[in-house]
Amino acid sequence: MDQNYTQQNTNGELEWDGYVDDSSDFVLLPDGDYDFTVESFLNSRSKGSDKMPPCKMVELNICIDSVQGTAYVKHYLILHSRFNKKIYGFFKCIGAQEDSDGRIRMNWNAVPGSTGRCNLGHKLYNGNEYNEIKKFYPKENKTKYQSSSGYTPGQF
Repeated sequence: MDQNYTQQNTNGELEWDGYVDDSSDFVLLPDGDYDFTVESFLNSRSKGSDKMPPCKMVELNICIDSVQGTAYVKHYLILHSRFNKKIYGFFKCIGAQEDSDGRIRMNWNAVPGSTGRCNLGHKLYNGNEYNEIKKFYPKENKTKYQSSSGYTPGQF
């Protein structure tokens, strides 16, 4: 094995004159609930349709680690008032706080590295089956338990 082959496999980036093969690191996870991390996002525009004008769109690059392997899922949020509930659900999932009016400001700077929990299913596209996020779960507000006796679980 030469140095180019070893180098390209340590971080995923290929050398200009490196080697490629037909392997795939795609992992199709079973339907279910999974923890995830948002690795990055990309601003773009939707093409629009008969029912929706072209508008701003965010492509989320989501990583799900599981016993079956690591799956990478692209999830799209169309920034249109028709999708307020979906966008709101995503931000609640990653822990964004509501203001006094019950609204959430879309703080995109806080999105990379954020974590949450989602329900994952599958979609069929061009004869292939893919992972698809069906629902984001609101992040639980975990309050530290404290009894009147001063005992805190996990503290000895």
